[in-house]
Amino acid sequence: MTLASQSETARHALPLLHVGQSQKEIFHNEALTRIDHIIMPVIETASDNPDVLVPEPGQSWLVLAPAQGEWTGHAGKIASWTENGWRYWEPKAGTHVFDRQADCFRIFHGDGWFAPTALPAPTGGTTIDVEARAAISSILGILRDFRFFP
Repeated sequence: MTLASQSETARHALPLLHVGQSQKEIFHNEALTRIDHIIMPVIETASDNPDVLVPEPGQSWLVLAPAQGEWTGHAGKIASWTENGWRYWEPKAGTHVFDRQADCFRIFHGDGWFAPTALPAPTGGTTIDVEARAAISSILGILRDFRFFP
């Protein structure tokens, strides 16, 4: 399939414009709305129920399972509120979102979302070297969990 015969982009399903297409502004504006939520995404927090929210245009949430109400069937996706209601987008492996409430980044690895856990302060040991090695081991363990290292 050539790019000219496609109606949307491969990764984020952004609508493509075609020669002779009428009302191109509708498709263009739809693409801009999606891009506004996809580029450097920020979520208010993770939730499973949109009925308890008072969303404002531009706000997004990570949809938890079991999703309820209007979010039913969208668990694991990002729900973004727009002037026209909820829009959903499916994260791709490597997607990072900033969670305002948790004050941390969440990362999507293709099989779920992961958030960092606080590192405990080094304790024990009789020398600074032992404590330093323990701290470094903890940091490396978390980095491996987030797949920053193979």
